[in-house]
Amino acid sequence: MKKLVYKTLILLILLASLKSQCKKVTTVNNTTQLEFLKKDSILKESHALDSSYFLAKSELIKRIENLKTFSELYAQKGAYDSAFHYLLEHEKLKNALLTTGDVRLFSAIKKKEHSDAKAAKLKEIKLKKEEKANDVLTFILYLVLGTSVFVIILLVLKKRNKASREINEHLERKNRLIEKKNNEILDSILYAKKIQDAILTSRTYIENIFKEHLILYNPKDIISGDFYWAYNNERSRTLYWATVDCTGHGVPGALMSMIGTVLLNESVIIKKETNPDKILTQMNKYLKRYINKTDSLYQTQDGMDISFCKLNSDNLTLETAGASQSIYILRGRELKELKGDKITLGQDPLGREIKEFSVHTYHLKQNDLIYTFTDGFTDQIGGPQNKKFKIGTLKSLLIEISHLPIVEQKEHLQNTFRKWKGSTPQIDDILIMGVRV
Repeated sequence: MKKLVYKTLILLILLASLKSQCKKVTTVNNTTQLEFLKKDSILKESHALDSSYFLAKSELIKRIENLKTFSELYAQKGAYDSAFHYLLEHEKLKNALLTTGDVRLFSAIKKKEHSDAKAAKLKEIKLKKEEKANDVLTFILYLVLGTSVFVIILLVLKKRNKASREINEHLERKNRLIEKKNNEILDSILYAKKIQDAILTSRTYIENIFKEHLILYNPKDIISGDFYWAYNNERSRTLYWATVDCTGHGVPGALMSMIGTVLLNESVIIKKETNPDKILTQMNKYLKRYINKTDSLYQTQDGMDISFCKLNSDNLTLETAGASQSIYILRGRELKELKGDKITLGQDPLGREIKEFSVHTYHLKQNDLIYTFTDGFTDQIGGPQNKKFKIGTLKSLLIEISHLPIVEQKEHLQNTFRKWKGSTPQIDDILIMGVRV
């Protein structure tokens, strides 16, 4: 009876143990064992963090299995005390294994997590260092590149500045030289003007021989190729005057004007020639012989257009001759034109030889006006349509202002020319001469 109770007790314990084991197996299968296997898998995947631990675990499992086997063998033999003893040892050792395994597994997991965190931190620090190093390297690279570009630009600018400075210095030297030459030329021209003014008939002399007169004289440059001339023969009470347009203007025209003045003085004052056509003939011959030489290495075609007047003060008889210029007489609002010959003194493109010039005789009355002028005024470009002033417009203007005092007529002519010209450059010398009888 006692043995039967003991066997029954052992069987109940074994059944309880097996039941508990089944429950634990089920639970482990659902939770613990899956977790354990996962952790065990994590440990194995963590590069065998503790190889000695796995070796001891294996031996312990074998021992637990042996204890279980011993318990079963002793139970079969009826040695229940021994079976129960080995069964208790089996349970203790198994629980110890699970507890130790969990602790070590948790420790390994923590260690792995710590190691991974540390590795990740180190990797992050390394990446940051690499990024920082890359940023520094990039900054240095850009700095070097920018500095290089800046230096290159500075060198180029320095070279250009040097070249520009050399060019500017060269231009300054040239400008100083040009300015010096211009000043020398200007001084020469100003001195030439003094000589031309000295050769021209003086204004004082003209004011003494004419009762009323006007001279509108505007050289294109400082000196002029147009000139006026006058002479009073007190013995014969005869007045001579002329307006002359020489080839060119400026210095060449001024030289020709001096020659023309000398020729008129020689013919009228020295040789005492009184006939207008013979005076012009002598001038023409001289210019052809000495200025436009046919046998000269440098042949020129320089000449003069002239309006020549001779007035007898006693009977107011006017004799005129002209070369490519006319003489205009204003009586009231009636304008009379005494035309000159269509030829230029000293030259003739057709090669004609003129023996004498046409002379017009006209009997004047008191307050008659005699106008002579060159083509500078009529050829001036300007006005609303930017055209020439033209001879017809000048004739109409002279008729319009004929009633005005001679001084106001000059002012009106001057203002008209200035207004007509506007901002357009003056193209030729201007000369208008008027005499009231």
